[in-house]
Amino acid sequence: MLSLTAGGKRRQKNKFFTLKEHKNCDMCLMPFNQDPGVRDTDNYCSYCHHDGELSYKGNDVREFKAMTYQQMRKRGINWPMAKFFTFMIGFAPYWKRVKRER
Repeated sequence: MLSLTAGGKRRQKNKFFTLKEHKNCDMCLMPFNQDPGVRDTDNYCSYCHHDGELSYKGNDVREFKAMTYQQMRKRGINWPMAKFFTFMIGFAPYWKRVKRER
């Protein structure tokens, strides 16, 4: 099956599956286009994963949310936006997996 891209070029499409491109961090949902650092992996931002391991070692989403909220406030994000982003962390794929494994 062939499809045309925006430039008119032909591209092969797989009719059985498509690979999902990650656009947000699996742990904190930060958009990758706003990540100021250099990412080590395709799934996590530079804040959540660096030096080959996750920066948060625990499995408590409330503790992670509190830590993330404090860091956002230190970086100058206003409190309503920081609260909203913190709320959204609970829906991240990483935390859904942790919840299922309990």
